Amino acid sequence: MVKVSGSARTWLLVVMSIVLIATLIALAQIDTRAILSEIRQLSAISLFAAAAVLIIGVLLATVRLWYISSDIGTPLTFKEALLALSVGQIVGAVSVQFFGQIAARSALLRSRGVSAPANIVMASYERFVAVGVSGLMAILGAWYLFGRLAVDIEGGGGQLLRLVVGIFGAVIIGAATAWGGPAFRTLAQATNAKTAAAIGRNLVLTIAVQLTTAAAYLIIARAMVETVHLSPLMAATVIIMFAASLPISFAGWGVRELSAVLALAAVGIKAATAVAISVTVGALALGAVIVIAGVAAIIAAPTNDDTARLATETEDSNIAGILKWTLPLAAATAVFFQIYIPTGTTNLNANLADPIVILGAAVFVLGYIIREQARWRFQWLNTSVVVATAMIALCFLHGYYIIGWTDWAFTNRLVGWFVLLCYGMTGALITLHAGKPGAEMFARTFVGSAMAIVLFEITLIALASAGVVFPAGVLIMPIEGFSQNRNAFSFALLLAICALPLLPRHVRTMALAIAALGLWFAGSRAAIGTVVLIVALIWYLKVLSIRQICFAALAFAATLLAVSAIPIVVGAAPSSYLGSGIPIFFENSILGSSNLQRLKSMAGGLSLFYSHPVFGGGLGVYIYEQTKAGAALVIHSTPIWLLAEGGVVGLSVFAIPAAFIFMNAWRARRNDVSAQTVILTLVTFAVMSSVHELLYQRMLWIVLGVTLACVAEASEKGPAGSPNMPVT
Repeated sequence: MVKVSGSARTWLLVVMSIVLIATLIALAQIDTRAILSEIRQLSAISLFAAAAVLIIGVLLATVRLWYISSDIGTPLTFKEALLALSVGQIVGAVSVQFFGQIAARSALLRSRGVSAPANIVMASYERFVAVGVSGLMAILGAWYLFGRLAVDIEGGGGQLLRLVVGIFGAVIIGAATAWGGPAFRTLAQATNAKTAAAIGRNLVLTIAVQLTTAAAYLIIARAMVETVHLSPLMAATVIIMFAASLPISFAGWGVRELSAVLALAAVGIKAATAVAISVTVGALALGAVIVIAGVAAIIAAPTNDDTARLATETEDSNIAGILKWTLPLAAATAVFFQIYIPTGTTNLNANLADPIVILGAAVFVLGYIIREQARWRFQWLNTSVVVATAMIALCFLHGYYIIGWTDWAFTNRLVGWFVLLCYGMTGALITLHAGKPGAEMFARTFVGSAMAIVLFEITLIALASAGVVFPAGVLIMPIEGFSQNRNAFSFALLLAICALPLLPRHVRTMALAIAALGLWFAGSRAAIGTVVLIVALIWYLKVLSIRQICFAALAFAATLLAVSAIPIVVGAAPSSYLGSGIPIFFENSILGSSNLQRLKSMAGGLSLFYSHPVFGGGLGVYIYEQTKAGAALVIHSTPIWLLAEGGVVGLSVFAIPAAFIFMNAWRARRNDVSAQTVILTLVTFAVMSSVHELLYQRMLWIVLGVTLACVAEASEKGPAGSPNMPVT
């Protein structure tokens, strides 16, 4: 069965699941009573010594934050830095680390005149440096412990290498086609001896913070196991620290304990002792931060130095401007990479752009909802979004009343809807801030990333045609890109084609040819049928001429012929991935099992709609019934799904605004490239979503966010009359 659900598993769900699974795995290997027994053996002196070095680490981290705030132009007093760091870490300990810290710091420092964008930059700077230093130390520790580093190619390492190469290629092409020049110019202007000294100072402070945490591990571990040698213990410790620093847990809990069991086993420490060490250090670290927060709350009175804050107003504005450029551009590449995180019984769906767009949504809310009103191509867009949100919530409550709680309805649909709004808001950031140049920069990044992935897949196919055998998971036919689903990847390529009006004219033909190759090898019949209509519409809108479309077709045919001829030229049999050669179509049979399942789901959805025509059957009701019947089948059609679970009201909430947006764009189509992109995007969605559920595809919303943002005439040339990124 092939399905495109655009599953919006939230980062919070991923974190909670990882923490739970990791903790259970760790606890399953030990006796809980043995942990308590180990902890009781610790002397007061060892506990005090470990707590003392952890407090020193907190103070060093405060000094680092204090310096970083000055480096970015929003200086904090040491008292403010101390309070912000400690409160942020406490909130991070009971929530998702990174986002909890940002939220707490923003709430705390807002009254002191420090903007949320400045807090985001400070937290990101800290996290980037800390993870980099911790990762390097972990690599050195693993090398010391095991004598070498190796990737198990057949055991999943091939997929990891594929992901790394794919991300690298997408970033490189995105930089070459879009943001590379402005970014490098910005870096060149910002790079000087003062900047280098600041970075070096923060690296030294980060290393010192890491060493204090390592010292706490060493003190506790040696107190429990006196015979262990310090050097291998240190090597194992830095591995644990790196695992705990990743933003996939609540302050490292669960992940830290599991990594302790695995890493400390290499130095001869049994599982119960390893968990006891990890729990003790984690508790002491949290206690140290709580003590520091209490002290800071007493001594850190709010500052009344308005002059100092007013002096940083321009810097805060520049920081916000940088985020409005960088977050959408980063999301334009990251959105192509869908990963599944194994949790033991199932795989959780996450997208590399999810954490980016959460930050983007925060910047949008603060900049365009709280402070000023965002303007849109469709003036009733805000109202439409509120109504759609209310409809989703009411459908969830309706479904809950009918069948009770369902994880799919809550995470994939209710919470997932808010994730989609984050994508839309992040896309709108760059257009609202920079106007048409911002939208064009996004389009070049988005299309460039898509083309990089297609070229990567074609390279693998060419090598397979020459007889190269890849490890498992490196090449999958039909191709899926990094979307984990060929129909989702095909939809992404169609959206890249929809963005052609925003590209320079001289690259549109090549981009169309490469996208067509990707669609061919993905083999989605719905996408291939859709692209024929879209290309005709592209010609009608004068995005491409007949001559350019013919050139694209010739380039497509020539590349396909060249790849097909490789086995003949090199005299080798194609790899087993390709069978006897390059396939013309995949799964041609109309009566194939996937089509029958799709038709069955659509018939079931219509049946549910006929039973509840006005308000639908309730969110999650259909898949709940299917799960009870032994097949978790979703409805493979967006309009039928909306009718089935939301009724005529649910479909109208989305269809009516979409119709008005389309008509508005159609009237402006002649001289407005953003309007042309809106038209192509809505038509693509309408056609392909008739046989696939695409409403929850992240890419749709970020592209709509970019193109629906109203561009004021005065901002057509971007900030300060320049299409370049802002320089601080």
